[in-house]
Amino acid sequence: MHESIYICIFGQKKFYPALKIIKSIFSFYLEGFRNMTTGRKLWVIIAVKLFLIFIVLKLVFFPDFLESRFNNDRERGNWVIKELTKTN
Repeated sequence: MHESIYICIFGQKKFYPALKIIKSIFSFYLEGFRNMTTGRKLWVIIAVKLFLIFIVLKLVFFPDFLESRFNNDRERGNWVIKELTKTN
C-alpha cells in the first residue's frame, strides 16, 4: 500500500506519492554532493576526525578494563554489581 501526501505550496494543493517525495529528497542531496568542491575537503576532515575520535582514542585511552581483570562473565557481572551497590 502506497501512502500519499498532500502538499500545499502557495495555496495550491498538490498530490504527491510518498515514494516520489523520498526520491526527490534523495536526488536533491545526491546532486548537492556531486557538485560540491570545497565541501569535499571538509567532509574528508570530518571523516578523519571521526576516525581519530572513535577508533584511535578508544584503543588508547579506553582499554577493556573488565576483560583484562576477569576470566568470565559471572565474575565481571559480580564486580559491576558490587561497585554499583557500594556505599561510600
